[in-house]
Amino acid sequence: MKDITFYDVYQAIEPLEDGDLFRFHESPNPECPVGRNIHSLLDDKLKNIQEAMESEMKKYTLNDLRSGMQELLAKEA
Repeated sequence: MKDITFYDVYQAIEPLEDGDLFRFHESPNPECPVGRNIHSLLDDKLKNIQEAMESEMKKYTLNDLRSGMQELLAKEA
């Protein structure tokens, strides 16, 4: 339990299709100025956001939750 991270749990219960958290507009219209450019505009930004979130999730373990709950309960006693 001390080595199981939030990221591990997330991967187990919410497996990502093709590893991408953000999936949108799979077939944009090439005739649309927004559609033909939306992935160029957003893909790298969304990938960076996903990597930051995953990095933060790896910092916390189930043991951290257990310890935190024990501290909260001790304060109530």
